[in-house]
Amino acid sequence: MTESGQVWLNSAGVRAWTVAGVALTAAVWHGWAITVTPERPTFWVMVFADLLVAGLAGWLATWWPRTAVFGADELVLGANRIRYDSIVATRFGRVSAKPFWLAFWLPQSLVVGGLVALRRSDAFDRRVLEIETPGERYRLRWRHQHPYEEFTAALRDARPDLDAQYGLDGRDRALDLTPKLSAGGGFLALGLSVWALCTALFGIALLDRATVQPPQPAEAVAAPITALTGRTTGYPEVPGVPFDLVTTGCARENDVFLGPSPEVVEISLNVTATVPQQVEEDFEALLRRAVDLPEGRYVGRLEGSSPVAVIVAEDLRLSFRISTGCVDASAEPALREDLRALATALGLGR
Repeated sequence: MTESGQVWLNSAGVRAWTVAGVALTAAVWHGWAITVTPERPTFWVMVFADLLVAGLAGWLATWWPRTAVFGADELVLGANRIRYDSIVATRFGRVSAKPFWLAFWLPQSLVVGGLVALRRSDAFDRRVLEIETPGERYRLRWRHQHPYEEFTAALRDARPDLDAQYGLDGRDRALDLTPKLSAGGGFLALGLSVWALCTALFGIALLDRATVQPPQPAEAVAAPITALTGRTTGYPEVPGVPFDLVTTGCARENDVFLGPSPEVVEISLNVTATVPQQVEEDFEALLRRAVDLPEGRYVGRLEGSSPVAVIVAEDLRLSFRISTGCVDASAEPALREDLRALATALGLGR
């Protein structure tokens, strides 16, 4: 015992504060991740889990005192003050932590869980001390001998008149001031390990937000669209035929976890409309000629090798799509205007 009367109990409270800090940091990290993965609910769920872990860990950290303070008249265990003259009994015994480890390991590994099940219960014993007062019973556990002996020696010095009782089984109601290593605690630790695994897995995935197709320079995309607009003449009139300008996120390498990218996008001019058959045939024939797309093929590139794709569908309706490919999201406004100008030149939307 130190000169201040402090006796170290265990590091459970310190570990709980550490977990709370890590969980709060993860909540900030996952909160930012929501802004770059808006298509997936993954990180909304993770933020909720982070805050739940942080709150629970913080509560346990305040519940489990790190030290016991033996004052002149009272024993201080965290927020609990126990006057020496109020102690009516002390009970000593051992409780096995085997249910904790079974609950922790069996859902994760039948092999490790089986090995735990085969070991004798007393191999997991923890030393237990209960302090009984008229209003409450307090329970403490130790894995290691030294802090247990230091605490019990200090308690005997404070109340040398108390006769120690032995043989408790831990089933009586008590205020547990150290971790309760029962099946419930094992499932709680299992949940914590699942959270840690998901945090690591999604965190690693978040470090690689690269798209399957890298973004092309905006100039390389805009130039062939502008060139096609400039040479678009002679198309049959298609009054009232609507067009859509659609922006979609490009697929990421980690698409399963992260979803499409809001930072690298594809803008497309989409047309699907019912027009007279001759108009549809003449219009698509001119479009194919303009992009050098022969009959029997349905996907071509402007100017042969540009990132801009032209898809003319085999359909009884007028149906085609002109897509920019993947570009940086900052280029979206200008490219939408370029595609709108092309649609106007084609006579669409009038």
